Amino acid sequence: MRQLVIEPDRLLRQGQVDRQLLAQSLLDHYFAPVHRLALSILADEAEADDVAQETFITALRRLDRYDPQTNLKAWLSTIAVNLSRDRLRRRKARQRWSDLWHGAQRHPGERARDVEDGQLARAATAALWAAVNDLDEKHRLPVILRYANGYAVREIAAVLQVPEGTIHSRLHHACRKLAVALGEPDTTALVMELFND
Repeated sequence: MRQLVIEPDRLLRQGQVDRQLLAQSLLDHYFAPVHRLALSILADEAEADDVAQETFITALRRLDRYDPQTNLKAWLSTIAVNLSRDRLRRRKARQRWSDLWHGAQRHPGERARDVEDGQLARAATAALWAAVNDLDEKHRLPVILRYANGYAVREIAAVLQVPEGTIHSRLHHACRKLAVALGEPDTTALVMELFND
């Protein structure tokens, strides 16, 4: 018989709580959305798995910093976003070294053909993700949280710890930048359509 799963918010408000029960409750309620968030930022299943697990380990270690009267989903998302950012920074550093090494070993004509082949092979979704990844972090993360993960503006504001008005502004500017990059007049509709495929 399956044990009744208690919401983690309720457990945390009760004060003294069994950590194993709390850990199971957190995983049952929030593992899927945290994993989806990490995957949408990292675009790598294995790294998303690692970040999701690391998020819950970090959360359990830092429970003393969580205020049970606040939004638990936003708190976990903040941890996941920060861990994902760290991984992206490490990945970019490794990629720069790899590009320098491999670029020095290849003929310039081969690099140009590779770029051409890649551009011809891209579908609309891949082009969108490339454009999103080209955005600076302050514009990229709100787009990913809003359109790829369905977060409300107030939730994004809580995760990124900035005012809601700033999130509205960043989403607006990000969509304008994406419109230019993709050559589309109404990128907000396009972004929503492609992310929801």
